[in-house]
Amino acid sequence: MMNEILQEFLDQGVVVYIEDILIYSKTGEEHIILVRKMLQRLREDQMAISLKQSVFHVKKVGFLGYVVVTDRVA
Repeated sequence: MMNEILQEFLDQGVVVYIEDILIYSKTGEEHIILVRKMLQRLREDQMAISLKQSVFHVKKVGFLGYVVVTDRVA
């Protein structure tokens, strides 16, 4: 369902696995724009996010057992 809702963003700064969403971009400005578009799309489809499980604007994050850093995946 998430892949269907977020189809237009996939492989253009967004990776989705079940209910986990990773948003990445080259610049801070691009990131803010993409996050806003994503949140708007989720709102349009009456989806909610958990702020307790969300992190925003970080340079290092765990995703599906990997550590994603600004320039690499470990």
